[in-house]
Amino acid sequence: MNRALAEVRRISHGLRPRELDDLGLAAALRMLVEDFQLRTGLAVTLRAGQLEPRLSPDREEICYRIVQEALTNIERHARARHVVLRLTRSRHAVRLVIRDDGRGFGAEGRSAGLGLVHMRERAEQVGGTCLIGPARGRGTEIVARLPLPPEPVQS
Repeated sequence: MNRALAEVRRISHGLRPRELDDLGLAAALRMLVEDFQLRTGLAVTLRAGQLEPRLSPDREEICYRIVQEALTNIERHARARHVVLRLTRSRHAVRLVIRDDGRGFGAEGRSAGLGLVHMRERAEQVGGTCLIGPARGRGTEIVARLPLPPEPVQS
């Protein structure tokens, strides 16, 4: 049963979330966070800045998947009480910061796992970065930066 559940989860994580196409990234993240809060009882502060014009579908999905993986890790390993998630857009990049107040890395032999590797790989697919390390004070902080393609010149 556990293997079957793991396989269903693996397949479903590979599909593009319909909410991204229907509602956009900010709304899809709100839904993901609401589900996470109901399931775990953890408090999440979500701050999503101006995302218009919409990001490209690949960048929206990368942001969504990084948040999804981060929340999964927090639920499984962090023993956190609060999570802060910030998504901002500048002219040249999208910046995603996920910070928890949990036990962080190094506690009880905890080390970087495959999910963290996947977060980095997703960001690198579009020339971005994903840095994962200790948060100031306590917990873990993930900072992903995805460059945006140049805006077309209007004449």
